[in-house]
Amino acid sequence: EVSILKPRTAFIGYVVKSVLKRKIKRQRVYFPLDILTSHAIIYGKTRIGKSFLALIIVKEALRNGIKVVVFDPHGTLTNRLKPNPLLEVNFTKGRADITDELKQIYEKASKWPETNELKLLVVLDETRLLKAKNLVYCINELGKRGVGFILITQYSTSIPPEIRNVGTYFIMAAMSETEIKRFKEVTLHPSSKLITRLPRAYSYIFSPYWYPEPFFVKHRTIVSGRA
Repeated sequence: EVSILKPRTAFIGYVVKSVLKRKIKRQRVYFPLDILTSHAIIYGKTRIGKSFLALIIVKEALRNGIKVVVFDPHGTLTNRLKPNPLLEVNFTKGRADITDELKQIYEKASKWPETNELKLLVVLDETRLLKAKNLVYCINELGKRGVGFILITQYSTSIPPEIRNVGTYFIMAAMSETEIKRFKEVTLHPSSKLITRLPRAYSYIFSPYWYPEPFFVKHRTIVSGRA
């Protein structure tokens, strides 16, 4: 079911047959982009491939004609995205307050009609470095207007409690024991015990609005350099 190519889907990688043996199936994973109106969080320790997963999703969104706004403290995404009329990249060069930028997005998108289709994707890389007083409000109010948020972080504590239980989790590699326990409680699935064994560029996808059970994915490779 996850390998059926449909309109407005993102090819993100391949189904993992065995995490421990690192065996990958030929089954492609096509993630439905419209699910992102219920938002997503990418979790994982540093240098495990969080930003590259976001890069895959951003490129696939653009390919499907969806507008994307990126906030990037370190330049990881900035340096790998070609100019595109549908793309706005904000390279903050470290910590930044993006309250005003989100306010502008809200003022524009709040006038859009209600829809289940993703019209705008907002990506916050290294969320802990991006301060926004109105982040929770925007996430709670704009999903029904077709705006989806992807928050990228190492620890759930950097995400306001009100929005930690978003629609989709992409969990990558091991964090603290507290984090692992929390993900086990959220997913309620025995396979969550393998999160600690995930290598780079693998993720554990939990998306109850899309697929009933969590499963593992090996992310597809992307061209190096600006792409």
